[in-house]
Formats: sequence, C-alpha cells, structure tokens
Amino acid sequence: MAIQNAMLKATYVLLAIVILGLLVTGIIVRNTSIIAGKPHIFLTELFAMSVLTALPLYVFIMTRRLSAKTASKLVLFFAIKLAIMHIFLELSGFYEYIFSGV
Repeated sequence: MAIQNAMLKATYVLLAIVILGLLVTGIIVRNTSIIAGKPHIFLTELFAMSVLTALPLYVFIMTRRLSAKTASKLVLFFAIKLAIMHIFLELSGFYEYIFSGV
C-alpha cells in the first residue's frame, strides 16, 4: 500500500511538472496561429482530443460496476485534463513543430 501511495504521489508530481512546463512554454511562445486563424479546426481537435479520448474510459469504468454518477465525474475530470493539455501543447508550439516536417 505504501508503494502504491508513493507511486501515485510521484505521478501527480510528474503531471504537475509537465503541466507547469507546458504553461511556461505556452506563455513564452504563444503560438495562436491555428486558434486565431482556424478556430473551428481547433475546437474540433479539442473535442476529439478530450471527449472522444475519454469515452473508452467511461466504458471501462462501467464494466467495473461503478455508479454512472462516479463514472461521469471521473470521465469529465479526465476530459478536462486532456483539453487543458491539448491547449497547452497548442500554445507551446509543440504540434506545429511535430507536424511541420522539420
């Protein structure tokens, strides 16, 4: 049990470091070209990266016989976390660098 708690804490710390790093990079770079130029594409990507990615988690949770209310809360939290990560990755210029073919 102590090992699981330590691993969970380490995961939260690592996630916080990644989010903080992307936030700082997003503030410095501020790559808003697709957000300002093609907002409908950005919103479609945001929906696909957050909600559609979280849907299999809902199915998985429901097969574990948790309540629909608990499953909905967990999936909503996960979808919001994915949406925030997608926004930070977009603002930091990560997607433009990865998909530009450089």
